[in-house]
Amino acid sequence: WNPVTNLNFDLELMYQSTNQTKPSGFLGTVYNVGGVGGAVFAPGAWEGNSSGFAGRLRITRYF
Repeated sequence: WNPVTNLNFDLELMYQSTNQTKPSGFLGTVYNVGGVGGAVFAPGAWEGNSSGFAGRLRITRYF
C-alpha cells in the first residue's frame, strides 16, 4: 500500500496447519526445555496436529 509518494507499507500473513498420523516404529518424543540437560524423553507421546500463524509488517521510505 502506498499512502504517499516514497512510502510503502507491506503486510504478509501465513497460516499453516499440519495433521500427521503416528509413524510406524515410533518410540517417543524428545522435548527440549532449554538449558544444559534440558531434554526430556516421553515414551509414546505423539503430537501429530500443529498449526500456527506467521506475519511480517514492512515499512519502507525511499529517499
